[in-house]
Amino acid sequence: MLARDEQLDLRALAYLMTAVIHRLHETDPAWWRDFLEEMKGQINAEGTTTHDEREMLNRAVRIVEHSLKP
Repeated sequence: MLARDEQLDLRALAYLMTAVIHRLHETDPAWWRDFLEEMKGQINAEGTTTHDEREMLNRAVRIVEHSLKP
């Protein structure tokens, strides 16, 4: 049961972050585009991240990309 609760918590956090990012993007769209590119750069940088870190960054990128859709 704990794993299900943790997964629901993570989904709830992703939902909340999507809403927050979408709202903040309205006030400063350039910052969010720059931040998104910075995260993508970290994923592609040689030897700077582990596999788990790259996967976490990939998921973060997907959340931000989803949040920035009109």
